[in-house]
Amino acid sequence: FHEYFHIVQGAAIPSNADTANSRAVRNRLMGPRWFSEGTAEYVSLLAVDELRRNGQLPIYEGSLDDYSFTNEMMENLKGAKASLSKKKNITLAGAEHLVEDISPYDVGPWTIAYLVNKSSPNVLLEVVYPNIAQLGWAKTFKLAFGMGPAQFEKEFMRFMKLTTDEQTPILHE
Repeated sequence: FHEYFHIVQGAAIPSNADTANSRAVRNRLMGPRWFSEGTAEYVSLLAVDELRRNGQLPIYEGSLDDYSFTNEMMENLKGAKASLSKKKNITLAGAEHLVEDISPYDVGPWTIAYLVNKSSPNVLLEVVYPNIAQLGWAKTFKLAFGMGPAQFEKEFMRFMKLTTDEQTPILHE
């Protein structure tokens, strides 16, 4: 599901864009890794949860309670908080590489959950990906979420300092 959503993301990018060989082109059209990986992870976790709860994706015969979006997100939150506690001045830019500072697979889904909670459940498919090729990631981000990436990072890093009990209500499971 995660990799499938990368195909959805790629479909929004012009076919002649060299995102594989140019980091600048990739970042302009797909955004930073915390966003692209975070979106793929968040959407895939939600999709699996919905399919599992509807009985459309039985993984273990006779069992539907073996998977929970909230539980998966809590595991990501533990990883993100552990990384954040190790370094005082860590930024989302630190999530550009797999786990050198902070994993985009841990913090990324929480960035997306936060953004979706502040906007709408359909913002990614209705605003972000239809506009990203024409406007680029940064302008699309502002259009979709009403703030620029720098403002978001400040706000999100404050959110990450809250207690887990204060953070989990944004998941709306």
